[in-house]
Amino acid sequence: MSVAKKSLFQLQDLILTIYIPPQLRLVKDGKDDNPERKTFLKRVNIDNPHAPITVYNDVDDEPCPPIKKHFKFVGSLYYHPTVVPPDPSLYVGCSCPGGVCVENECECAVPGQGFSYLEGGILQYSGDEVYECNDNCACGSNCPNRVVQRGRQVRLQIFKTAKKGWGLRSPEFIQAGQFVIAYYGELITLASAEDRSFVYENLSRGSMSYVMDLDFFFDSEDDEGGADSLPPPEKKHSIDATTYGNVARFANHSCDPNLVIVSVFKSKNVTNLYDAAFFAVKDIEPLTELTFDYIAGNSMEDEEGGRAGGGAGGEGVSRSALQLQECFCGAERCRGKVWLKK
Repeated sequence: MSVAKKSLFQLQDLILTIYIPPQLRLVKDGKDDNPERKTFLKRVNIDNPHAPITVYNDVDDEPCPPIKKHFKFVGSLYYHPTVVPPDPSLYVGCSCPGGVCVENECECAVPGQGFSYLEGGILQYSGDEVYECNDNCACGSNCPNRVVQRGRQVRLQIFKTAKKGWGLRSPEFIQAGQFVIAYYGELITLASAEDRSFVYENLSRGSMSYVMDLDFFFDSEDDEGGADSLPPPEKKHSIDATTYGNVARFANHSCDPNLVIVSVFKSKNVTNLYDAAFFAVKDIEPLTELTFDYIAGNSMEDEEGGRAGGGAGGEGVSRSALQLQECFCGAERCRGKVWLKK
């Protein structure tokens, strides 16, 4: 390398050091002298090399989150042997002329609402569920009705917070309605999730639970629906990110969240399994912590209400399965306490 080129690179490094906050500097493996963090970054960066995940800590000297060796980062749902994955060949696809999906004409669009996404993959309505095109559709991968299935496109950073342990944020601006990441882990039955939660509670009291219950949409000839006609546990599922998971497990709770969970289905005839996808509910500035409401719709005034608001389907979870803990979200309208699974 010539002296001139070497001097130019040194000048560029100096400019970056002076003008770019340390949180925005991507730590490259060759420059990171901490072996534990290097190993962690290699393990976590599995889904999109063009949107790298970084780690930053200016609170203490912990190099990275303490992930156990047997934990496996995954880029999609990991199906437990007791859960049968859906058969893609049975998906109902669209037959749009020329393989070009047109809003209000595509069979995969929501009736009366058209596509769920605007140009650029921005979620355009606040419904609980989204139906994307699939492999049995006439369209291709560039179809405007394929967003979540393309995977994470946003750069993310796992960072140490002052009171909440490790959290999640992005070094880039996130537009309201933009897809951020899906919550992935081991897909298990709700009955298994209840058993595991009991074990986790007894093994590690006070530790965070990474089990997310899914609220499903069911069609039944013998069931007219309603709050009192919920499917039995063996027909429902949960995502356990304790042993298998992705970086979405680091997203913390907030009483005023900037993310919301949306159920994203791959076919209208497969409604018991879906992706729990995080979308931005507001514009999010760079380095703002990414949060969601662990118990969506929870009302602290309703102590005797019997049910706390749930996730995508709004079904809720039994208050007997929850416990109150102090909330450190720092929101202006913080409820002071948050219901968390025992």
